[in-house]
Amino acid sequence: MKDSKLRVILRHTALTILALLSMALSWIIWTNPARYERSHQQVSSEKVQSSQVSHDMSDVILPTQLIRTDSDQKQTLLAKSQVNLNQVVTDKVAKWKFESVRMVSKGNKERYLDYAREANSLLLKYPSNIAGGVLNEVLDQKLDFSSEVGRIVISLDKNNGVYLLNDKNYGVYQVQVSGQDLSSLKESLTGSKRSVDVKESILNHNLITEYQDSYQVPNYSYVINKQSNGMFSSNLLANDDSATVTTKKEKDSTVYSDVNRKQLTINKDGTARFEDYTRKGTDGNSLRAHIENGFYQLREMGVPMDNMRFFNYTDRHDEVVFRSYVEGYPIFNDNDYGTVTVSHNNSGRVTDFSLYGLEIPVPADKKETELPSTKMVLSQLEATGINSDDISDIQIGYQWTSAKGSGSTINLTPTWYVNYKNNWYPYDQVSTQG
Repeated sequence: MKDSKLRVILRHTALTILALLSMALSWIIWTNPARYERSHQQVSSEKVQSSQVSHDMSDVILPTQLIRTDSDQKQTLLAKSQVNLNQVVTDKVAKWKFESVRMVSKGNKERYLDYAREANSLLLKYPSNIAGGVLNEVLDQKLDFSSEVGRIVISLDKNNGVYLLNDKNYGVYQVQVSGQDLSSLKESLTGSKRSVDVKESILNHNLITEYQDSYQVPNYSYVINKQSNGMFSSNLLANDDSATVTTKKEKDSTVYSDVNRKQLTINKDGTARFEDYTRKGTDGNSLRAHIENGFYQLREMGVPMDNMRFFNYTDRHDEVVFRSYVEGYPIFNDNDYGTVTVSHNNSGRVTDFSLYGLEIPVPADKKETELPSTKMVLSQLEATGINSDDISDIQIGYQWTSAKGSGSTINLTPTWYVNYKNNWYPYDQVSTQG
């Protein structure tokens, strides 16, 4: 009898300890600021594959910056802890109805800047231009609009003050809107954890966000996850069960191919290339077609997309780039880990990617890195002889590097990245590019 009571006491004690540990772990995960921008990433291959079907373009093609302009035209970059504010704002705008659109300005740089800095407004900035048809799809609209757009300006004190901006031609388009709820939108902006003084300006026909002062940016470290070769070969090759996938092992890679003129090459360093020769001339040449088909390819692969964002499109090889983001900043890496590039050539569609992805945040050795102001960075580049005409963009990003003494942990260190001669470099490496 005593033994029975003792077993009950021990069992209850053990359950209590487990419950407390579970609650503590949940609290740590919830309060960690380096969580993914949407929900927790699925870990197992099976879950990753099945979860991608539910992803829409609106999960990946999102504004990555929110700039609020006050009544004195002072501008601040906004973000919120525990909440993906960009997604919250986009979801609210998607509930409005875009009725019609008209051009109000084109080719006028000064007037374009006036709209980007309009008093009492919110500026939604996509990393690069998207097609009007893509905008309709991600905001659930039916607007008759085929031009490109990269920024959306929303007046916070008047209805129908919605403007679509196109950096390429300085085009400004006003949208007539019904069903606006500005009170709800403004309420969602309160309590930002980050409110950085910035100013919108134009650098070689591109609207950039200038940080007015030096800025402390958090450092992060992550345990990385490596997806299996089998997951990608299963997702990308031979959908017909009766088809044969051949495997050829080479010195530094493994090559998978099927009878449908598709080939997957996975290298030892974790980089990979998928070539689909059935896609020759079938994807269309419009910006909308390239972005949509790039997204469909991304989803078909089965890579985790919770922190993946559309980054840009370039005419070179009709290339669409998706990058991983943390805390609103893109991740860069010499091997393009965390990046998916979908391009086209005369033979078909080519997708470059990696097997590695971020999985679990862990404490970083250094809490923050202080970055100089945008103007200071540009001045330093000019002092080293860099021609400002060769710089098309500048923004803060995270540099992915391996942690010393650990093959499974990486560091994300913030720095300024500069698009110099159509390639992205850390700002302190631009002068070595010639």
